[in-house]
Amino acid sequence: MQSQVLILTGMHRSATSLVASLLERAGVHLGTRLLAPNAQNPRGFFEDVEFYKFHENALHARGQNILVSRTFTFEPTPEEHTRADALLAARAQYPLWGWKDPRTSLFLDFWREKIPHAFFLFLYRHPFDVLLSMMRRNEWYMLGLWEGLEAWYAYNRALANFRAQHPAQTLLCSSYAVVDDLDAFHARLQDHFGLRLNLDAATREASYQPNELQRASLARATEKIFQVVHPDAYALYQELNQHADFPAPAFAPADASLELEALAHFSNALTHADNAARRGLLFALLGLVQPAALETYLANQARELADLARARDENAAQRDAWQNTAEERAQIIREQQEWANARMSDLEKLEAHPIVRGLKKLGQV
Repeated sequence: MQSQVLILTGMHRSATSLVASLLERAGVHLGTRLLAPNAQNPRGFFEDVEFYKFHENALHARGQNILVSRTFTFEPTPEEHTRADALLAARAQYPLWGWKDPRTSLFLDFWREKIPHAFFLFLYRHPFDVLLSMMRRNEWYMLGLWEGLEAWYAYNRALANFRAQHPAQTLLCSSYAVVDDLDAFHARLQDHFGLRLNLDAATREASYQPNELQRASLARATEKIFQVVHPDAYALYQELNQHADFPAPAFAPADASLELEALAHFSNALTHADNAARRGLLFALLGLVQPAALETYLANQARELADLARARDENAAQRDAWQNTAEERAQIIREQQEWANARMSDLEKLEAHPIVRGLKKLGQV
């Protein structure tokens, strides 16, 4: 029998690990060797190490990390085709298997070509919540908040495009909707994909606590400002909600402070501003909505930059030391060569001396 394959993906910090933990407990084989848990994901990432490495290597080979630009495209090499085929062949014996990796969002057409019968489960989350979560996580590459929003757009644009082309193979879900109504999500997996999973109450309680997926309390003024900060991400989130199988539930808007209302009024003048102005507006928005998170983020980034500067200076000092050592050794070699040349010259002069030449003749008699 042909295996059933379920591929779970979405932008980083969109609850993909949470949903993957549910799927694994419910009977989907997600890999024999998974990434180890850490402080950011104490329950685990539920990412097959080999698929993770495949995607990471493919990104690095093209000068990218997970915060890709929206222009990223993947043209696989023959070696990448061979490696991917080997990964799939090694798992073909499992009746129901799959993998979870946010990076898969950037390789969807490639994997569908490899597994035409695969099912794709897409999760999306409000870009502002994703940004706040990435700030709290503070990975080394998060040296720019704007790049985080650009990556959110790149990942989710890929999901929306794939979903439009292959609706029968795709389930598009808001992360909030999944955790708010796991029973309906379970039923949809069965109806849409024909998957028979053991996703019962005990499985849910072992994998999820209601406070684990944080949601920013956004006022209407916040949404207006965010629409100016990154209009493409704002519009795409609306598009995802419009076409999702499980759209985001409606939240009662939070009350806006006078400062937030003033910033919303000011942002109206920045509708046609350049990205530098939008970046400044983003920092102002974060400072009003999540001042503690922004302060922690900036402090962490200052430490990271200081560490990078120290490492740069240490490397420069080591390079200078090696260069000085190389120059000293080169000077010794030059002096030894000059001494040897001088000795050879003395020897040649000695051999040309009449007495030495006469002695050589006598020795030959």
